[in-house]
Amino acid sequence: MTRAPFLSAIAILGSAALHPAAAQVRHWPPLTPARTDLADHWQIQSSAQVPQTGDQISTPGFHPQGWYPATVPSTVVAAQVADNVYPDPYYSLDLRSIPGTTYDFGDNFAVDPMPVDSPYVVPWWYRTVFHLGRIDGLRIWLNFDSINCRANIWLNGRQIATTSQVQGMYRSFEFDVTDLVAEGTNVLAVQVFAPTLNDFFLTFVDWNPLPPDKDMGLVRPVYIRTSGPVALRNSQVVTQVDPALDRAHLTLYADLSNPGADAVSGTLQGTIGSIAVSQAVQLAPGESKRVAFTPQNYPVLDIQDPQLWWPAGLGRRTCTSCTWSSPPRDPSPTPKTSSSAFASSPPRSTPNSIASSASMASESSSAAPAGPPTCCSTRTTRARTSTSATCATCTSTPSASKAAWK
Repeated sequence: MTRAPFLSAIAILGSAALHPAAAQVRHWPPLTPARTDLADHWQIQSSAQVPQTGDQISTPGFHPQGWYPATVPSTVVAAQVADNVYPDPYYSLDLRSIPGTTYDFGDNFAVDPMPVDSPYVVPWWYRTVFHLGRIDGLRIWLNFDSINCRANIWLNGRQIATTSQVQGMYRSFEFDVTDLVAEGTNVLAVQVFAPTLNDFFLTFVDWNPLPPDKDMGLVRPVYIRTSGPVALRNSQVVTQVDPALDRAHLTLYADLSNPGADAVSGTLQGTIGSIAVSQAVQLAPGESKRVAFTPQNYPVLDIQDPQLWWPAGLGRRTCTSCTWSSPPRDPSPTPKTSSSAFASSPPRSTPNSIASSASMASESSSAAPAGPPTCCSTRTTRARTSTSATCATCTSTPSASKAAWK
C-alpha cells in the first residue's frame, strides 16, 4: 500500500547528507580570488553533549565523537531527519514523534516557549574543517547569509563574534578573518541559539506547523570570499524613466571599504557601453564609504531613447548584463556578469552576485526597484536574488566598473 504524505509538514530549511571526510592536501595551490562556499563536511551536536568550549572545538586537535553529519544551509532538525535520526515529518503524524513537539494541535508554537526538556532549548554546535590555498596579498572574508537566530562564532581557536553581535534571522554578517585563517587547514565552529519570544524569525501557519527546533541553524549559505586592500560591496544601478519613456536617468552606487591599517587611494571607473565615468576615491584606515555616480554630476548617465522591459505580450523584455569588475594588478581581469532589468522607480537595495580580484572584491550590480511597481517578478538563485520590474522599465548597455588602488 502506498503511503500518501500528510501535510502537517514543517518549515525545514536546507538539507543534510553524509559526506566523506576531506582528503589531506599537503601542497596548496593559490587561492582563486572568488567565492568559496562552505556547504559540505559540517557536523552538528547539542551543547548538552559537548563539554568543550568554542576555543577548543574550533581547533584541528578536537575530534568530534557522535556528532551528526550535515550540510549547510540546514536547520538542526533537517540535518537529523536527513541522517535518519527521526522519521520524515511530512508523513502522517511523524512530526509529533520528534522530541520537543509537545504543543497542542493548532497552537502557535512561534510564540510559545520551548519545553524545558526539549533537546533544542540549549544551543547547538555547527563545526566544519575547510582548506585554503595560498592567500598571499589577499584579504579573506567570512560570510553568513542568515543564522537563526543568534550565534557565537569561533575560527581557529579565536572567537570572532558573540551573540550580542550576531542576532536576527533576517540579517547577513561578514567578518574580516585575514589575520585568523591559515593556508591549509582551518576550523570553524558556530554555537547557534534557537529564537526566543519576541525574536523575528520564520513563523507559523496552521498547515505548516513549526518544528521543535524553531528552525534553529545556519539557514542560508556560509562562504569565504576574497579581496585586495579595498573591498567593494552592495553595488547597485538605479534608474528613473521619464513619463514619456524617451529618456532614462541612471545612478550607480558602490560601497567601498578599507579594512587595512594603511590609507589607500585610487580611481573608481565605471562604463556603460560607450559611456565612461570615473571618480577619485581616498579611504583612511578602517574607513568605509558609499560612492555614487549621479546624472547631475555625470550627464552621460542620462540615456536618450532607452530600451524598455515591457509586460508580457506588450513588447520585448529587454534584459541587459551589467558588470562590475576591478583590474587591480591584473591587467586582464575577468568581470562578473549578471542579468538585470532596470526599473523606473526609486532605489532599494538587493543582494548581488559576487566576484572578486587580487586587489578589490567586486560584485555584479543589479537594478533595484522600490515599490513594489505595478507588477514585478523576483527570481532567486543560490548566489543571487534579482528583482525585475515588469512594468515600464529600461535597460542599458552593459556596464563595467574598474578600480586601481595604491
